[in-house]
Parts: sequence; C-alpha cells; structure tokens
Amino acid sequence: MIDKKDPMPLYLQLRDQLREGIASGAYPAGSRLPTEQELSARYGLGRATVRSALDQLEREGLIEKRHGVGSFVLRPAGAVSLAPLISLSGFLRAMGLHAERRTLCSGWAEADAALAARARMPAGRMGELVRLHSTLSGPFALEVSRFSPAVFERLGALGENSPLSELLLERLGLLVGRVEQVICRRDAREREQQLLGLAKGAQLLEMQRWLYLEGETKPFSYMEFSLAFSAWSELSSRAEGQG
Repeated sequence: MIDKKDPMPLYLQLRDQLREGIASGAYPAGSRLPTEQELSARYGLGRATVRSALDQLEREGLIEKRHGVGSFVLRPAGAVSLAPLISLSGFLRAMGLHAERRTLCSGWAEADAALAARARMPAGRMGELVRLHSTLSGPFALEVSRFSPAVFERLGALGENSPLSELLLERLGLLVGRVEQVICRRDAREREQQLLGLAKGAQLLEMQRWLYLEGETKPFSYMEFSLAFSAWSELSSRAEGQG
C-alpha cells in the first residue's frame, strides 16, 4: 500500500509496488500494466507521480512504454529459461519415457511444522496438487506439489493437468529466480507402495525441488517427485544404451 506519511517519495513507493507485482507474476512478462489513469485512481496519486514511477521501471529495464498503447512488462534481458529444470515431462522424455499424468487431488491442506520445515514455507494453509505418472505398463512415479496461497489461488483457475512448467512460467508468467533440487534414495511408504504397485521394502528415488521468485528468500513451491527405483534403474540403463 502507498503510505503518504512515509518519507519515501510516493513515486518510489509506487515503483516498488509495481516491481513486486512483476516479480510475483501478478504482471507477467508480456502483459500490459494498468494505464496511468487506472494507477492514479487505484492508488490515489497524481498522474505526474504515476508517470515518474513508470519512468523508473523503464530505466530499470522492467517495462517498455509503447506510445499510444501502454506500458508492457519485459522479460529480463539475457534471462535463461528455467523450464528444463521445472518440467518433469521434459525430464522423463529425456529418459525415453512418455508418460500420462492423472490428478489424484487438488486443494487446500494444512501444513504442520515438519512439512513447513521441509517446504521452507510458513506452517498453515498451503495449496496441494498430487499427480500420478503412468505408462501403459502402469504407474511409476508420484508427484506431490505444494504452493504458497498467493500462487495456488491463481493456479486453481487453470487446467491442473498441464505440465507445471507451462502453468507456472507461461500461463501465470512467474519470474522464477532460483531452483534448488535434492535427490535421495529412500524406502517407499505404505501409500506410495499402494499407488505405485510396489512390494513392501521397495525403494524410491525422490527429488525434492524448491522454486523461488526473483528476489525472494522463501520458496513459493515445494515438490516431492518419487520415482520407483526399479523404474529409474531401467531408464538409466536404456539411456546409457542409447548413448
């Protein structure tokens, strides 16, 4: 919000508000910002103040002004697409596997302290999307994704069976600044055994992944992707044979 009692100049406060909206994906790359008149009415500021804020964003390379059309959000110059790191479909295709996704559940869940610590997100309400990956021979991987409330509310309006990289990067236009991943080997839990058709004592290869918006220190997404270790061994052998 704009605080007219704050010593920071009003145009810089508005610049920061708009910059935050661009970083969070509220204004995706390629989208048009509200007009000067709309911003003036929304924030109770004069047109000159709004124009100064937009000039600042243009100088920072975040927006482009098009005469008679409006101000549009730019993708950062030289930005490298993080889609390959986010796309599970691409990862599986690279391993020679074409799989189908099926959504098992999508909705709100309460995160306890243990889950919040793993997710590096505040305890409490999180968005949750659980999907099963299968081939003709049956299910082989389970994907459990958690999202911050702000992102999940927007995500809920989209087709949840699309690839996450498409949903997050293209359709929501989120500017992901950092991706962190950890891969470990562990025993399958009872529910995973049931969903993946595994015997008791079977092992999984689990990838944990955190996605951060540009400039943010808390992730907006945390995913656990659990792949049957037997399937991973088979895929690795196939990939080595093709190499």
